Amino acid sequence: MRIKIFSIPVVGGERLAQEMNAFLSSKKILEVDKQLVSQGQNAFWSFCITYIEGGVVLQPDKVDYREVLDEYQFPALRPDAGNPEAPGAGGRNACLRHLF
Repeated sequence: MRIKIFSIPVVGGERLAQEMNAFLSSKKILEVDKQLVSQGQNAFWSFCITYIEGGVVLQPDKVDYREVLDEYQFPALRPDAGNPEAPGAGGRNACLRHLF
């Protein structure tokens, strides 16, 4: 992980903004923090960019819970799980039927 800092004047900073945009387009960006530094006529934006040089951010494998959970557990994850009238809900006690 690397860090690059850009300081871009509020007035007349177009060329530096273009340089920063080119940099951002060419790297795998992890985070951008920005701060306006107010110094009267010399105000500028300070950007701290965290990135990876020539690397790939590894993302954890995605899990398809429809394959991991059984037919009784999976419906409980639905946003409308508490609604017994929702399609596929199977009524109020659908998740408990397999216990009895």
